[in-house]
Amino acid sequence: MSTIAGNTSDNQKLLAEALISIKRTQQKLQLLEAEKSEPIAIVSASCRLPGQVNDLESFRQFLSAGQDGITDLPADRWDMEHYYTDDRTTAGKMCVRRAGVIENTDCFDAGFFRISPKEAEKMDPQQRLLLELAWESLEKANIIPESLYNQSVGVFIGISTSDYLNLLIRRIDESEINGYVATGNSFSTAAGRISYYLGLKGPCIALDTACSSSLTAIHLACESLRKKECNYALAGGVNLLLEPLTTTAFSQAGMLSPDGSCKTFDASANGYVRSEGGGMVVLKRLTDAIADGDQILAKILGSATNHNGPSGGLTVPNGTAQQALIQQALKNAKIDSGDVSYVEAHGTGTSLGDPIEINALQQVFSKSHGEGESLLVGSVKTNIGHLEAAAGIAGMLKLICQLQSREIYPHLHLSTPNPYILWDTLALKIPTKKAFWKANGKKRIGGVSSFGVNGSNAHVILEEYLPTQEKQPFVCHIDDEHPAIIPISAKNKERLQAYVRRLLDFVQATDKAHEPGFLANLAYTCQTGREAMEERVTFRVHHISELQEVLEQYLVGEENIPGCYQGRVKKERELVVEEKGVDTLAERWVNGEAVDWNLLHTTQKPNKISLPTYPFARERYWALLTNMASGNANTAQANLHPLVHVNVSDLAAQAYRSVFTGEESFLKDHRVRGKKSCRVLATWKWPWRPVEGLLDWR
Repeated sequence: MSTIAGNTSDNQKLLAEALISIKRTQQKLQLLEAEKSEPIAIVSASCRLPGQVNDLESFRQFLSAGQDGITDLPADRWDMEHYYTDDRTTAGKMCVRRAGVIENTDCFDAGFFRISPKEAEKMDPQQRLLLELAWESLEKANIIPESLYNQSVGVFIGISTSDYLNLLIRRIDESEINGYVATGNSFSTAAGRISYYLGLKGPCIALDTACSSSLTAIHLACESLRKKECNYALAGGVNLLLEPLTTTAFSQAGMLSPDGSCKTFDASANGYVRSEGGGMVVLKRLTDAIADGDQILAKILGSATNHNGPSGGLTVPNGTAQQALIQQALKNAKIDSGDVSYVEAHGTGTSLGDPIEINALQQVFSKSHGEGESLLVGSVKTNIGHLEAAAGIAGMLKLICQLQSREIYPHLHLSTPNPYILWDTLALKIPTKKAFWKANGKKRIGGVSSFGVNGSNAHVILEEYLPTQEKQPFVCHIDDEHPAIIPISAKNKERLQAYVRRLLDFVQATDKAHEPGFLANLAYTCQTGREAMEERVTFRVHHISELQEVLEQYLVGEENIPGCYQGRVKKERELVVEEKGVDTLAERWVNGEAVDWNLLHTTQKPNKISLPTYPFARERYWALLTNMASGNANTAQANLHPLVHVNVSDLAAQAYRSVFTGEESFLKDHRVRGKKSCRVLATWKWPWRPVEGLLDWR
């Protein structure tokens, strides 16, 4: 009996241990499953889009007003009189004059990014734009770029056109072909250059899936974050129209609208309008973003990609594939079709593609949407045209704006609905007027579609972010003993002036300037959310009107401004100042000492807010090409002396320096920082002799 009792006791113990083990395994599986589907936070966004849109706020205003950003193509792009014809059957000609364009596509702040004029002039302007968008998106997130050095940060870029390389091939003298032509015009370098400049060590991918490129890049970035391959991700896309070859080809294929208007879902839809621009978002896992106190623009719940497979033709949309794509995205997002109340359609404005897309949406959403609860469908292409590789990010930015403002923006150019779409039977509605986005007791959720001409498709589902706890407004009593210190820095005096001007315009324009705590929040953001550069100035102020006054005094060149310190740092000294006096910290910071600004906020830290980003210089870099409009020779304005930059010579010089000097720190020094570039240049003996056969390009 004792033996049997003993066995029973042992069995019960083993059973209890097994149940505990099973429970732990279930918990681990649940945790893994939750990580696989964790929402992704969009913590900032930057963009350059048609209609003089240079940030998310100007995009919101542009869309809310129902504006159209399509214009006549600028005369400096190509000789329109040579290429244009109103007879689309004429070989080698285009039947379009209009496009969605952005300004200064030939300009770049090479000095800011430590790139020599020799290299900058060979760089595809798409690479240049991506660098600026990456920096702006980090500043919008109040992330100091230098803090990401050597960190696991991913870069995912959609890019699909090589206009600048085509120009180089046709117009550059063979003697001017060098290694910079290769690195400056490859898609891989478009992403790699961002990681290199910022010193990032996460995944780095440039991809071309045609018109779905940027949305596919965002999908891959989300997957990488969930797999914990990276902790931050920069994701987006770019597209520039620099030469006539692609436009001519698309016009000959009958893809473009001769009247220069995307009339998506309209009976008169006759093709799309080519457009240019770019956009970038900073992504983090939602739990990390909340823990770090980040601003969150919206959440990405899920996404999916697929291919049309066999269809009516390589470029013909496949409705069945589109249905499967959206259904998979809904499954990945763990929501039902009834939770989605808006879809930003691909909507290029073609008589074939529009009905296929609408029918696919009807098949997915008809059972969950009906009378009085129609699915709203719009397309940003009616406002800004089709950005091709950057179309997906443009559509997603529109959806972010709508979620932020809780408005549905008007879909343009819809007067007579496409007769091939059975509108009376649909559970869908096209909004032609601005309207409040009704929640109907739910969170606002929208999807974005992007379909590539090669058959590659992507869909991303976004949800508005409603914090469980509202961030408490910071109320700080500013007085003589506790003034606000506003530190501002730039690469040189000219850029510093531009930065001060941009900050003054912002303060004068924002309706939040006189809210309690605004001045303290502004000061704290400048102190801890911006990288300290060489040219510096600080302002000590006690109220917002005083800040406006001293900024204006600085801009007109007044001297001896009370509470203002100025200085230029040649090499930042590695010292954390312990004194807490505001004037002591300000004066030492402008003289180059590394200051811990948190010493001013020992009890309660203010909130970081969205402030203007760095004002990049607009210097022209154009590689020994004839002017496309006039045929006149035009070389790049290399108005910065090469020795201003670390990157001063050709690729062989870079390799010679890194391989044969034996300095382990060279790669970091070469990367970016002005505070170390002086040491690098001082130890580089000129002239140097290249080592024959040094480079192996395999």
